[in-house]
Amino acid sequence: MIKRLTLLLLIPAFLFGAQLYENRYFWTLDQGFYKLYRQIGGVAVKVDSNITVWKEAAYAPLSLTIADPFRNMVIFKSYLSDTLFYRYNVSTNSWNTWVFNRADNIYDISVTYVHTGSRTILMLGTEREAYRTYNYGSWVPLRFYGEVRKVAVGPAKLYSTSISALRFYGLKGDGILYRKNGGSALPQPIGALDFYNDGFEVAADSNLSTLPVRWSLDTATTTIRRDTANVNSGSFSLLVSPDTMDVGVRFDYSDTITLNNFFVTFNIYIDTTGAVDTTGNIRKFTSGKVKVAVDGYSSEITLKSNGIYAKGEDIPFDTLYLGTWTDNVISFKVDAENHLLEIYGPGMGERKVVQMDSTGDASGVDFTISPGMQPYYIDDLAIRPELLALAAHDTLADFVYAATEEGIYLWNDTLSTPDWVKLFSYQGHIDFFSYDNNGNYYVAVDKNAHKVYASFNKGNTWSDVTGDLTVDEIYSATVDTDGNIYLGTSDFVYKLSGGSWEKISNTLPDAFVDYVKYVRGISSFNPDTLFAGCPGGGFLVVDDTLKCVNDTLLDPSLAFPMDSIVDQVHSFFAGSNGCVAKIEEILSTQMPDVDKNSQVDVLLMDIQDLDIQDQTTVENWCFSYMDTLNEHVNDSLHPYSNHAEIIYADYRKFYENPEKAKWLYTKKIAKLAIWWFDKKEQNWLIYGIADYARSKFFFGDTPDTNNISIGLTGSGIPLVSNDTTRFVDLPYVFVRYVEQRYGITGVRELLKVKGYKVVDPFTGRKDTVILSGIEGVDTFLYRQSTDFEDFIIGFMDAVVKGEISALPNLSITPLAGGNTMGKVYSSSYYSMRGFDFNHTHFDSTLGTTLRFNGSDYNKFVLG
Repeated sequence: MIKRLTLLLLIPAFLFGAQLYENRYFWTLDQGFYKLYRQIGGVAVKVDSNITVWKEAAYAPLSLTIADPFRNMVIFKSYLSDTLFYRYNVSTNSWNTWVFNRADNIYDISVTYVHTGSRTILMLGTEREAYRTYNYGSWVPLRFYGEVRKVAVGPAKLYSTSISALRFYGLKGDGILYRKNGGSALPQPIGALDFYNDGFEVAADSNLSTLPVRWSLDTATTTIRRDTANVNSGSFSLLVSPDTMDVGVRFDYSDTITLNNFFVTFNIYIDTTGAVDTTGNIRKFTSGKVKVAVDGYSSEITLKSNGIYAKGEDIPFDTLYLGTWTDNVISFKVDAENHLLEIYGPGMGERKVVQMDSTGDASGVDFTISPGMQPYYIDDLAIRPELLALAAHDTLADFVYAATEEGIYLWNDTLSTPDWVKLFSYQGHIDFFSYDNNGNYYVAVDKNAHKVYASFNKGNTWSDVTGDLTVDEIYSATVDTDGNIYLGTSDFVYKLSGGSWEKISNTLPDAFVDYVKYVRGISSFNPDTLFAGCPGGGFLVVDDTLKCVNDTLLDPSLAFPMDSIVDQVHSFFAGSNGCVAKIEEILSTQMPDVDKNSQVDVLLMDIQDLDIQDQTTVENWCFSYMDTLNEHVNDSLHPYSNHAEIIYADYRKFYENPEKAKWLYTKKIAKLAIWWFDKKEQNWLIYGIADYARSKFFFGDTPDTNNISIGLTGSGIPLVSNDTTRFVDLPYVFVRYVEQRYGITGVRELLKVKGYKVVDPFTGRKDTVILSGIEGVDTFLYRQSTDFEDFIIGFMDAVVKGEISALPNLSITPLAGGNTMGKVYSSSYYSMRGFDFNHTHFDSTLGTTLRFNGSDYNKFVLG
């Protein structure tokens, strides 16, 4: 079972070797369709002394899927990145990155369409603000100022192109729903959905010393209700004053509140009478405590002149306003199931989340104070359910739907006193709404209870349509303009048809079954087309025949590689006979180890093919960014380095063509080891020795039976060329000739040699730098007591006569040019020119003053 990724496990423990099921993050590139550097989570699934195989530890689906039929777009948000959006153009079959470039975690998204003029309006709720955009332009803050948990923009069916016709709804973290019009006005709160609200205007009798129902005193006192009140809500408030003894005032909701999630909120006035010193400043003081309890668990806050303190803490987490009612509101969000309190103060501080203690207290709120403390007043104490989801009305901008744990409500703005009207009763936890772009059909889902509710008459009446649905998880829902309801689930997609749920089948091969099963985001484009975000970032298009089409865009899920593939990858790379250990043995060198854990990390992931049509010539057929970047320290120059030895292995390639995948990955291992030994080595020699090491790994001491063809011209083929496509085999042939003359020891020495400083016999110039490459060949031959010219002539003859025993299928192909083969077969100046040892590569990069071997007849001269 894949473990959840946690920050706790991201300490540098991996520096000492990975542990089974350990979690960590990796930088990578080109996963799925994104073509961006990104961090993905990995979990160690196979660990031994020199190899750790990782696979993705968390799903990476495209979520918050929104289909825009008016502009022919589909918008996705990545599950692993809260700040990036991706836009798919249905007309051009192309992807665009569309970045929400603020460091805000995105909580919710809502969309509405102008049915005339093809305008699309999107609204985002984030941890810091709410934003809107028109037609995918820039994101504009809506000035909600703070955390916005849920959003809705309406009406759902909009015909006016005037911005003022819009309404933006945002649910703040403290449970208050705000509404803003499309103009410049600030958002304003709309009426709260209160189960209980006491402004202390009505008591058991007219005596101000009598408390309202559900309130009680711990000790006797005189007048309790005072006319020092929040003038916006009446004439009276409740005084909490110690007089000569401790005082406790309690509101009991133990027999009325059955919700798991609800808010307790109240206005507060801190009395500063007597707290002003001779200089006119307010001295520091304490005003008492407020305790919230539910089902035997409780926690409390302390009210002081300099702010609000959580239990057991000596630093305030938010401020209090002294001597005023204005904006002085304290809210507690109660999570009874998990025994948590989220506390919101009146200031701009962050919310405080605390774990409630097991105290045995009955459910209720206690306001306490002791002698010597400053009195305070409370007013408008309210108990309200948490609003779990929002949805726009079909045509009325000032109406909005909201779901709670016990029903679906509509805010009716046309009543004499605008208020919430209950439309449907149930017990549960609605996680999200969805509705078609005409606002005719609505669906609401309770994921935990696996319940689905729907309205087929613009939200006026609702019913339970769960019926015979049986799935483990429901992740998303959508409804099309014909009223068909679709669910994205842990078992692909389900459609409500004729009162029964029908699973939409697919036609993909078995390797893709797990990939398409987990549909995290889903949206209806029209009654015939459905978009579904899947792990790894792919999407499905389902037509009216309920078959999966456009499956060439799909890649297998990284979250679900089969055990057989994991075992195959591990056995190939790991152990004394694995390719890593064998490459080190062949080259008599070692892999880099910058993270000092003696391991190479193999990360199983999903890598988008650069050329899916031509998998025979493209080496990036199964690689992500596979270079030496990871060997650097992660700093401003190398921000995407993992500072570790990482091989990115494409899961699907090991399923589709494991032998080809192994052939290509072995060369990558060899290149990394060669580069580590000599970071200034030229590419031609790195490629040649890497090909040699790979061939020795697969063929051992037997001949390499691959067909190798070299095209030659009279003007020469540069052995030192960086062209790794046209002349890719020539350096490998060269290294095989070295082996033929000097054995495998000679190849190892060629890899490790550095060049001497030599003198050009024609110019008399002495080299000013020591480089490897051709100069390394000079030095190697000098150490072998071999004449450079004789070696090159011998190499040429062996190639053109087919006398390299390890390459029985080597052939020469003449390219365009007069008398090409005549020049090739002559062991002379032209033979050497055929391999272009006049160092044009060096001349173009370093200038003509540095000629490491002079002319073609140069004899080796030791400087």
